[in-house]
Amino acid sequence: MSIYKNAFVVVIGGKDAASGISGNLHHDSGFLIYGSQDDAGNFSQEYSKLVGSDFTLGGDAEIPKGAEVIIAEGQTFIIDAGITLTNSGTIDNEGTINNEGIIYNKGTLTGNPVKGHFPYHYITFDANYPASPAVDERYILQGETLPSDIFTRSGYTFQGWYDAPSGETKVETSAEPQTLYARWEAVPVPEPEPTVYYTVTLPFVEGAVTDPVAGDYDVESGSTFRFYLTLDTAYSQSQPVVTTSRGETLQPRTSDGAYLLKYVRTDVEVYIDGILLNPPPVANEPIRAATPEPEIWSENACLCIRLPEGRLLDSFRSTPGLNRRQLPTGIYIVQVGVTVRKVAVKVK
Repeated sequence: MSIYKNAFVVVIGGKDAASGISGNLHHDSGFLIYGSQDDAGNFSQEYSKLVGSDFTLGGDAEIPKGAEVIIAEGQTFIIDAGITLTNSGTIDNEGTINNEGIIYNKGTLTGNPVKGHFPYHYITFDANYPASPAVDERYILQGETLPSDIFTRSGYTFQGWYDAPSGETKVETSAEPQTLYARWEAVPVPEPEPTVYYTVTLPFVEGAVTDPVAGDYDVESGSTFRFYLTLDTAYSQSQPVVTTSRGETLQPRTSDGAYLLKYVRTDVEVYIDGILLNPPPVANEPIRAATPEPEIWSENACLCIRLPEGRLLDSFRSTPGLNRRQLPTGIYIVQVGVTVRKVAVKVK
């Protein structure tokens, strides 16, 4: 087998077999790696060498896991624009790597730093708690800040990436292929807001009683205060008017008569008016008009009598001696001069 100038060759034989290269190997220029691979995919290198002062990679290539490439002092390894080299093995750069294309580094890259474009390193991000999925694998450009939004955890805040599950060293940028572990900090449970109370004042009212009784009561902000009003027997005909310092008029609830003071968000005073003593009872008797007194007088020696109906019963001139008049039975008032008598006329 002869390797001349710009050739990059990887030769892999079967299980427990040599690379398959037989006869004389003539390698005076270029890049040659050969070895064997077992059933598990592990590569066992037999030979790897870059021959010549420089080498330009002619197309996309991969250095397999288990292979080691040495770029000696004075040698230059060139990767042109549009070309991709994937390193799953080891590159020991004692010379120069000039990268205008892309290097994906999953293995080991030691020695002198790469010139030109930085390589991309293969990073495994571990959620470091029972998440699904638990890991995220991606290439990150060397020197680029590591992402912080790969995983989220309820009740925790993300604190950064570390090189060990228990913490160790915090890693903020990509520098080499590695596994990084998320660190989490529990969000502190906020202290509950203190409960705010306001005062509701029920008044003492003569002729009625409240339930609860008159006084000051602590009511939680935003809640409803309920009370009842019962009239004493002697005040039972009153029509209570219940108002508050908030300017509202409360009406009793139809179902149970309760007064509801809703949405208490400030101190409130309750006012109860219209509680009056019942008027005195009236006898159950017919109402009669006042009966005017009869009028009795004399005119020119005549007796004059006017009954309540305004009717004059009799008037006559008296004479000396006995004076007799026929009258219906009844009670009469007789006035003669200044003399006044009550007379009952009846039949014997």
